[in-house]
This record gives sequence, C-alpha cells and structure tokens, in this order.
Amino acid sequence: MNRGIALKWIRLLESGDYKFGKGALRDSDDCFCAVGVLLDFLDKSEWRQDNLHGFNWRGYCAIMPTDMATKCKIKSVGNMKAIYDLNDDSTSYQPIIDYLKINYSEI
Repeated sequence: MNRGIALKWIRLLESGDYKFGKGALRDSDDCFCAVGVLLDFLDKSEWRQDNLHGFNWRGYCAIMPTDMATKCKIKSVGNMKAIYDLNDDSTSYQPIIDYLKINYSEI
C-alpha cells in the first residue's frame, strides 16, 4: 500500500474524528468502518444516502471499489480482508491501527 496514504489513514483512525462502526462503510448513525474512513479521506463527495445501510460510497456499501484499491496501490486482497475481519470483530479502530502500522507495506 502507498506509504503516504497508509500513514494518513492511521492518523485519521487515531484522530477521534470518526465514530467506530462495523458491517457497512458508513451507517445511518454516521459511524464508519476503517475502510469507510479511508474512502472518506480519498473523496468525501462520493457519499450518498441510501435506505439499506445509511450511506454508500459510489454505490458501494461494504467494500472498497477496485479503482480506489488501485489508487492506494493495494496489492493484497487477503490483507484487506484481514482489515475487514479485524474491524467487524472489534469495538474500536485500535486493532486495525496496530495491524496497519506493522503490515501496511504488505497490503
């Protein structure tokens, strides 16, 4: 993964500016999963309200679009799955932050 993007993502997750969420990129209570935070950083203007999850990002409710993964130079779908799993098994961003700090170059 691009180092600059990874470091910014980590800072955003640590900032306290986002409410932790799971099961959707962003829900109707304005809670974000970790990947939703990354997408919000990449382009806030792409969020649209929807009736299923609360919000979607360019039509995506639960995963990162392929073109954004390419933009971030994400090279491992498996490691991105690890981030989704960590997010949905956690109650905060901390496990994702810890994982990113160690593994961002492998993602």
